[in-house]
Amino acid sequence: IMLRDGEGVAQDHEEANRWCQRASEAGSTASMYDLGFQYEQGNGVAPSNREAAKWYRRAAEAGNVDAMVNLGYLLENGNGVDQDYGEAFQWYQRAAEAGDSVGMRNLGVMYENGWGTRRNLNLAEEWYEKAHQAGEESALDDLNRVRKKS
Repeated sequence: IMLRDGEGVAQDHEEANRWCQRASEAGSTASMYDLGFQYEQGNGVAPSNREAAKWYRRAAEAGNVDAMVNLGYLLENGNGVDQDYGEAFQWYQRAAEAGDSVGMRNLGVMYENGWGTRRNLNLAEEWYEKAHQAGEESALDDLNRVRKKS
């Protein structure tokens, strides 16, 4: 992280990614997530949503909540992977149930639109409310919009 962010040392994304790779191979889910993020952003590596998805999946399967959300996003939008609303829904649900506010909001979006699940405005409203209460400010607009539909 210090190499990536240039904290106390010269910033070096490539070297940071080499260390991240080593830590990922040793089982660090935070490093797996970080490596996925570096591939998604193209920091020190050629941008590749396919590689990002691979690393996010490894981290998510090992319980990293941020990776669950990011993998869900790639799946929802078909970025680097085949679009799969059903699997995106499952990852958002796992993240939401683990207390992640972005996962909660994204789960609300899935319920509101019927993506990967049956459309359910009551559950959309419930998840938007939980997301907002958990600090996800953007969920307030979603909550107000879905309340007008109900």
